[in-house]
Amino acid sequence: MGQPSVGGSRRQQEECTLHAILAAMDRGAKAVWLGLLLWLVAVTGCKRPVPALPMRVVDIQISSQIDESAVHKGAPAELDPQQLIASAQAGLRAAEVEVMLAPPTREPGDFVLQIELGLLYATGSEAKPKPPLLRVLTAGLLRTRRGPDLLSDDPSPRPELSRLQHLAVAEQGEAGQAPSGTVWRELARRAVQDTAHSLGAQLRLSGLPTKELLKLASDTKKEPDLRGVAMRILALRKDRAALPMVLAVLKDRHSPTALRDQAIGALVELGDPKTVRPLLDSTEFRDRSELGKVLEAAAALGGEEAQRYLEFVSQSHSDAQIRDEAKTALSHLLSQKAKRDAAPKDEVHVE
Repeated sequence: MGQPSVGGSRRQQEECTLHAILAAMDRGAKAVWLGLLLWLVAVTGCKRPVPALPMRVVDIQISSQIDESAVHKGAPAELDPQQLIASAQAGLRAAEVEVMLAPPTREPGDFVLQIELGLLYATGSEAKPKPPLLRVLTAGLLRTRRGPDLLSDDPSPRPELSRLQHLAVAEQGEAGQAPSGTVWRELARRAVQDTAHSLGAQLRLSGLPTKELLKLASDTKKEPDLRGVAMRILALRKDRAALPMVLAVLKDRHSPTALRDQAIGALVELGDPKTVRPLLDSTEFRDRSELGKVLEAAAALGGEEAQRYLEFVSQSHSDAQIRDEAKTALSHLLSQKAKRDAAPKDEVHVE
């Protein structure tokens, strides 16, 4: 992540402070008390921010599919993978993420970047024609090279985020003359670099102080991807200060879909059954794509209100698929409820 490591050990710092106290003893009682106070603050208080876990990308995998329509419009039959990998490296490094391909040793913060690339010539449909466009689609995935190993006694810290995703489109209107292979390659290069940069910027949020994440998540002028990841990290930290902005995203019907998805996930992570009602109010009953996400979220949050809602949807929704999804979500809710009821209650000791 390009952050310098903190040099020196705590023991060395304490010894330096102790030497300063001993030197102050020759200067009078006030200096001694001041020295003792500084030492107590250094040892028991004044927590320094812990530097973020160094994270790097150790492997880049890019695959491409080129539609016949794109080939017909001058796209190359295949793309040079090394040029695309170089573009991905440039995007990551612009986001200040270290790239070390094929390192000799593996670290907990090692990530793999996978990008699927698609080239197509878009003209819309007969019912809804559009001006012809050269279009490059990218689907990027950044994931840890290895997950937590339960059998390992490795005490190394793990990154807060283990999986990040990004979708992007790079497009250009068709010029008067037929586009060349060079034009298509430049579009592909730009799309890959943008996706890598976006994922790198998201990765750098891991380990940031909560105050900075709260500021970013609430700033509507920032990129939705970054705001969503900031909310997700805050929720993982169980920071309830994120709740108002999460609910604000859900309440705003114009929020980008990806940001809404992150907000729903953050709500589930925070795990407060009282948020079921604002979650349900944020979704149109007839919006089938959105409703499916909300059903599982309500089941995860649990509570009487979620149970009543899932029972209602499972019996009365006009779409059979939604009814089935509601039944499945209801089954999950009841299963979790049964486990909680069966769990031994903590004994209450009365003194």
